[in-house]
Order: sequence, then structure tokens, then C-alpha cells
Amino acid sequence: MTRPEPTEQQLEIAFANGLTAQQAKFIEGTTPEEMTASVSAIKEEFNLTHPPTWGDIGQGVRGTVNTMTPKEKAANFQYWLKNKNEIQSMLNDPYYKHQF
Repeated sequence: MTRPEPTEQQLEIAFANGLTAQQAKFIEGTTPEEMTASVSAIKEEFNLTHPPTWGDIGQGVRGTVNTMTPKEKAANFQYWLKNKNEIQSMLNDPYYKHQF
């Protein structure tokens, strides 16, 4: 047996409470209060009240991308020590000249 498509009110309550349109089909009640109580029951039943507990799934290191400008790279002494060849080539490159 398939459930009928959710009503506008069911969708509104579902989206406000973090449920999907498919999950909205399971919301019962005629008043917003009854529907909100139904959402709480759905979340408890399907264990949606807590975030997933699995850890890192091995997609690599997460962090910020190095967004230093050429001028910042030249001014940062530790960066300069590690990458002085790159910085010196930037200093000589006409493309980067205007950034220093």
C-alpha cells in the first residue's frame, strides 16, 4: 500500500522540523500541534533525533585551502624559508609583479 502525497501543511511542518518530503507522508494529525507531535514520534521511531555516530569515512584531510596572496607569501618568513624558489620565481614573473 502506498501512502498518498503529503499535503501542503504536512510538507510545511516536515521541512520546518528537518524531515524530507518522503517522510512528510507519515505525519498524522489535523492541527499543527498534532502534526508536530507526530513529527517527534517519527524522529524517535526512526532514530532521527541524534546525528549519525560513524566517524571519518576516509576522504582525506579537511581544512582550509591556502589562500595566501603572493604578497602575503613573500611577507611570511616561514613560508619564505620553505618556498623561497617559488617566491623568487613569482618576483621575477611579470604576471605577479603588480601584486608586490
